[in-house]
Amino acid sequence: MVFRGAQYKAVTFDPKTAIDACDTLMLDMDGTILDLAYDNYMWLTHVPERWAEQNGMPIDEARKYLLGKFGAAQGDLRWYCLDHWSEHLGLDVAQLHRDNHHLIDYLPGARNFLEQVSKASINVLLVTNSHQATLDLKDEVTGINGLLRWHIHIPCVRVRQGTAGILGCVTRGV
Repeated sequence: MVFRGAQYKAVTFDPKTAIDACDTLMLDMDGTILDLAYDNYMWLTHVPERWAEQNGMPIDEARKYLLGKFGAAQGDLRWYCLDHWSEHLGLDVAQLHRDNHHLIDYLPGARNFLEQVSKASINVLLVTNSHQATLDLKDEVTGINGLLRWHIHIPCVRVRQGTAGILGCVTRGV
Protein backbone atom coordinates (compact mmCIF):
# COMPACT_ATOMS: atom_id res chain seq x y z
CA MET A 1 0.00 0.00 0.00
CA VAL A 2 1.15 3.48 0.80
CA PHE A 3 3.51 3.03 3.75
CA ARG A 4 6.30 0.59 2.96
CA GLY A 5 8.67 0.20 5.86
CA ALA A 6 9.32 2.43 8.80
CA GLN A 7 11.68 4.95 7.22
CA TYR A 8 10.17 8.26 6.23
CA LYS A 9 11.97 11.30 4.95
CA ALA A 10 10.88 14.71 3.73
CA VAL A 11 10.67 15.00 -0.02
CA THR A 12 10.25 17.99 -2.26
CA PHE A 13 7.60 17.68 -4.93
CA ASP A 14 5.50 19.73 -7.29
CA PRO A 15 1.91 19.52 -6.01
CA LYS A 16 0.62 19.94 -9.58
CA THR A 17 2.26 16.72 -10.72
CA ALA A 18 2.52 14.77 -7.45
CA ILE A 19 -0.88 13.14 -8.02
CA ASP A 20 0.50 11.43 -11.14
CA ALA A 21 2.99 9.50 -8.96
CA CYS A 22 0.40 8.65 -6.33
CA ASP A 23 -1.03 5.15 -6.00
CA THR A 24 -3.02 5.77 -2.81
CA LEU A 25 -4.52 9.01 -1.61
CA MET A 26 -5.91 9.25 1.93
CA LEU A 27 -8.24 12.14 2.64
CA ASP A 28 -10.01 13.36 5.72
CA MET A 29 -13.65 14.29 5.18
CA ASP A 30 -14.54 17.32 7.28
CA GLY A 31 -12.58 20.42 6.37
CA THR A 32 -10.71 18.66 3.57
CA ILE A 33 -13.53 17.53 1.28
CA LEU A 34 -16.65 18.78 3.03
CA ASP A 35 -17.13 22.30 4.35
CA LEU A 36 -16.79 22.59 8.13
CA ALA A 37 -19.60 25.18 8.20
CA TYR A 38 -22.12 22.40 8.86
CA ASP A 39 -20.18 20.88 11.77
CA ASN A 40 -19.37 24.28 13.22
CA TYR A 41 -23.03 25.28 13.09
CA MET A 42 -24.14 22.01 14.69
CA TRP A 43 -21.69 22.02 17.60
CA LEU A 44 -21.24 25.75 18.21
CA THR A 45 -24.80 26.93 17.60
CA HIS A 46 -27.55 24.35 17.11
CA VAL A 47 -26.70 21.79 19.81
CA PRO A 48 -26.09 24.52 22.43
CA GLU A 49 -29.38 26.23 21.47
CA ARG A 50 -31.38 23.01 21.80
CA TRP A 51 -29.63 22.13 25.06
CA ALA A 52 -30.27 25.62 26.49
CA GLU A 53 -33.92 25.37 25.46
CA GLN A 54 -34.25 21.92 27.04
CA ASN A 55 -32.62 23.09 30.28
CA GLY A 56 -34.28 26.51 30.49
CA MET A 57 -31.03 28.45 30.53
CA PRO A 58 -29.56 31.36 28.57
CA ILE A 59 -27.82 30.33 25.36
CA ASP A 60 -24.54 32.02 26.33
CA GLU A 61 -24.41 30.04 29.58
CA ALA A 62 -25.27 26.79 27.79
CA ARG A 63 -22.67 27.39 25.07
CA LYS A 64 -19.94 28.14 27.65
CA TYR A 65 -20.78 24.97 29.59
CA LEU A 66 -20.94 22.77 26.47
CA LEU A 67 -17.76 24.15 24.95
CA GLY A 68 -16.00 23.10 28.15
CA LYS A 69 -17.46 19.60 27.85
CA PHE A 70 -16.60 19.41 24.15
CA GLY A 71 -13.06 20.61 24.83
CA ALA A 72 -12.57 17.96 27.52
CA ALA A 73 -13.47 15.24 25.00
CA GLN A 74 -11.27 16.51 22.15
CA GLY A 75 -8.54 14.10 21.18
CA ASP A 76 -10.70 11.16 22.23
CA LEU A 77 -12.98 9.07 20.02
CA ARG A 78 -15.97 10.01 22.18
CA TRP A 79 -15.63 13.54 20.79
CA TYR A 80 -16.99 12.17 17.48
CA CYS A 81 -19.58 9.82 18.98
CA LEU A 82 -23.16 11.03 18.58
CA ASP A 83 -24.34 8.31 20.97
CA HIS A 84 -22.03 9.67 23.67
CA TRP A 85 -23.35 13.20 23.24
CA SER A 86 -26.97 12.10 23.02
CA GLU A 87 -26.62 10.23 26.30
CA HIS A 88 -24.61 12.98 27.98
CA LEU A 89 -26.85 15.85 26.84
CA GLY A 90 -30.24 14.13 26.82
CA LEU A 91 -30.76 15.16 23.19
CA ASP A 92 -31.16 13.11 20.03
CA VAL A 93 -27.98 14.54 18.50
CA ALA A 94 -28.25 12.36 15.37
CA GLN A 95 -31.74 13.77 14.74
CA LEU A 96 -30.45 17.30 15.24
CA HIS A 97 -27.87 16.55 12.56
CA ARG A 98 -30.52 15.16 10.20
CA ASP A 99 -32.71 18.23 10.77
CA ASN A 100 -29.95 20.42 9.35
CA HIS A 101 -28.70 18.20 6.52
CA HIS A 102 -29.29 21.01 4.02
CA LEU A 103 -26.13 22.70 5.36
CA ILE A 104 -23.85 19.82 4.31
CA ASP A 105 -21.80 20.68 1.24
CA TYR A 106 -18.48 20.13 -0.48
CA LEU A 107 -15.69 22.67 -0.22
CA PRO A 108 -15.29 24.58 -3.50
CA GLY A 109 -13.58 22.34 -6.06
CA ALA A 110 -13.55 19.26 -3.81
CA ARG A 111 -16.22 17.27 -5.66
CA ASN A 112 -14.53 17.97 -9.01
CA PHE A 113 -11.19 16.91 -7.53
CA LEU A 114 -12.69 13.62 -6.25
CA GLU A 115 -14.34 12.97 -9.60
CA GLN A 116 -11.00 13.46 -11.37
CA VAL A 117 -8.92 11.26 -9.05
CA SER A 118 -11.60 8.56 -8.98
CA LYS A 119 -11.14 8.19 -12.75
CA ALA A 120 -7.40 7.64 -12.30
CA SER A 121 -5.83 4.42 -11.08
CA ILE A 122 -5.49 5.87 -7.58
CA ASN A 123 -6.90 4.22 -4.49
CA VAL A 124 -8.83 7.09 -2.92
CA LEU A 125 -9.46 6.40 0.76
CA LEU A 126 -11.55 8.39 3.15
CA VAL A 127 -10.05 8.25 6.63
CA THR A 128 -12.51 9.70 9.11
CA ASN A 129 -13.26 9.88 12.81
CA SER A 130 -16.87 10.65 11.95
CA HIS A 131 -19.66 8.75 13.72
CA GLN A 132 -21.39 6.23 11.44
CA ALA A 133 -24.69 8.17 11.52
CA THR A 134 -22.89 11.36 10.49
CA LEU A 135 -20.96 9.52 7.80
CA ASP A 136 -24.17 7.99 6.43
CA LEU A 137 -25.95 11.35 6.44
CA LYS A 138 -23.10 13.13 4.70
CA ASP A 139 -22.93 10.37 2.08
CA GLU A 140 -26.71 10.57 1.57
CA VAL A 141 -26.46 14.32 0.93
CA THR A 142 -23.21 14.40 -1.08
CA GLY A 143 -22.77 10.93 -2.57
CA ILE A 144 -19.18 11.00 -1.37
CA ASN A 145 -18.81 7.22 -1.00
CA GLY A 146 -19.50 6.78 -4.71
CA LEU A 147 -16.31 8.72 -5.43
CA LEU A 148 -14.05 6.62 -3.19
CA ARG A 149 -12.46 3.20 -3.49
CA TRP A 150 -13.14 2.60 0.21
CA HIS A 151 -13.10 4.34 3.53
CA ILE A 152 -11.51 3.70 6.88
CA HIS A 153 -13.96 4.44 9.64
CA ILE A 154 -11.70 5.17 12.59
CA PRO A 155 -14.21 4.46 15.41
CA CYS A 156 -14.54 0.93 14.00
CA VAL A 157 -10.81 0.26 14.31
CA ARG A 158 -10.61 2.11 17.67
CA VAL A 159 -7.51 4.11 16.73
CA ARG A 160 -7.88 7.87 16.59
CA GLN A 161 -6.99 9.52 13.29
CA GLY A 162 -3.82 11.57 13.56
CA THR A 163 -2.01 8.98 15.66
CA ALA A 164 0.79 6.70 14.54
CA GLY A 165 -1.47 3.69 15.20
CA ILE A 166 -3.66 4.54 12.23
CA LEU A 167 -0.76 3.90 9.87
CA GLY A 168 -0.68 0.26 10.94
CA CYS A 169 -4.42 -0.07 10.37
CA VAL A 170 -4.14 1.42 6.91
CA THR A 171 -1.18 -0.72 5.84
CA ARG A 172 -2.99 -3.85 7.05
CA GLY A 173 -6.05 -2.85 5.04
CA VAL A 174 -8.36 -2.61 8.05
